[in-house]
Amino acid sequence: LYMAPRESVSKLIETDACNKYGIYILLSKNTVYIGQSSDLSKRITQHLNGKEWWKSVLILTTKDDSFTNTDIDYAVNDIFNNFGYTVRNSKLNDLLSSTI
Repeated sequence: LYMAPRESVSKLIETDACNKYGIYILLSKNTVYIGQSSDLSKRITQHLNGKEWWKSVLILTTKDDSFTNTDIDYAVNDIFNNFGYTVRNSKLNDLLSSTI
């Protein structure tokens, strides 16, 4: 699990962690965008250029790139089931408040 503010994301995407399959979450005060990619570095870079609203990114991956499509789909589904399309969980609200 890694997190970086938008202004430091270039350092994050240069790490080995972002050259793997995983989940990324773009965060702002009002929006949470959840996505998945087989190349987190490439996808987050696309969002740097295409989505101006987000203030920080959270990524979830594995050390050995062992996530499968099924693992990722399950995890994304679990995130939606626990948090829905709006931020309703106080722990996530606390995280957003402290990082954005």
